[in-house]
Amino acid sequence: TLPFLQICFKFLVIFFTMICQFGDVISAALVLVAIPLGFLGVVVSLSIFGSTLSLNSALGVILLNGIAVANSIILVDYLRRLVRAGYPPREAAQLAGGRRLRPILMTSLTTLLGMLPIAFGFGEGGRILQPLGIAVTGGLFISTLLTLFIVPSLQCVYLEWATFGRINQKPLTLN
Repeated sequence: TLPFLQICFKFLVIFFTMICQFGDVISAALVLVAIPLGFLGVVVSLSIFGSTLSLNSALGVILLNGIAVANSIILVDYLRRLVRAGYPPREAAQLAGGRRLRPILMTSLTTLLGMLPIAFGFGEGGRILQPLGIAVTGGLFISTLLTLFIVPSLQCVYLEWATFGRINQKPLTLN
C-alpha cells in the first residue's frame, strides 16, 4: 500500500499546485482529465502489441502523464486567458485549440518519434525497454488526440455554465 499512498500524495500535491495557479478547483480537475485519457491509450496500445503492464510500462505511464498534463495546461490556460479577454467560451475554445495546436503537436511528436525505436525494440536490450516505448508512444498518441478535443470541450461547458449561473442570478432583496 505504500506505493499507492505515494502516488496519491504526488497526485494531491500536483492538484493543489494547479488549484493555486488557476485559482479554481474545476479548471485544475479538468487539466487532470488528460491522465485517464493517457492511461486509456497505454492500455489499448499494450493490448494491441501484446505487451504487459510491467515496471517499464509503468515508468512510461509516468513520463506520458507529465507530457499529457502539460499539453492540457497549455490549452486550459490559454482558453481561460481568451475568456478573460472577452471571448465567449466556445469561440475561446476554438481559438485556443487552433493557436496551441502547433506547440502541443511539437511537444508530443518529438517525444513520440523519439520513443519509436524503443517501442520497436531496436538496439541492445531493446526487448526489455519495449513496454516503456509502447506505453509512451501509444498513450501519447491517444492522449494528444483526445486532449485536443475533450479538455477544451469540458472547459467550455464549465465556463458557459459558470457564466450562465452568474447572468441568471437574481440579487437578493431585503423587503
